[in-house]
Amino acid sequence: MIQPYLDQVDDQGETALVYIGGEFSHAARKAAILSRDMSWSTGIYADEKVVAAQATPAERELADRILTTLPGIVPEAADLAYARIDLLPTADGPVVLELELTEPSLFLGLDPEAPGRAAAAFARLLA
Repeated sequence: MIQPYLDQVDDQGETALVYIGGEFSHAARKAAILSRDMSWSTGIYADEKVVAAQATPAERELADRILTTLPGIVPEAADLAYARIDLLPTADGPVVLELELTEPSLFLGLDPEAPGRAAAAFARLLA
């Protein structure tokens, strides 16, 4: 993956919107991971700071539009078990950093009802 550096991530972080079974579930704020003075964990990954967040109406509108439009581009995306859309606020409104459809961190521990929503969605898809 290649993405341009947008300095808003340093101050505001990313907003991750999590969708389960096609419905918005919850949001998380992810602090910037990479910086010049960063410290590395003992593994190959940088430490990540993630907290529960509220998505703005503009973020929800953009993410909803993406998931509504996606099946017209990728027919297999018509019935997703989950998706995560990472957005960054800008002066012109939120912009998409990533659309995570395979192996995203869903941050289920940040919302007490999210694990139940995920289990119900997965059960529906497997039925």
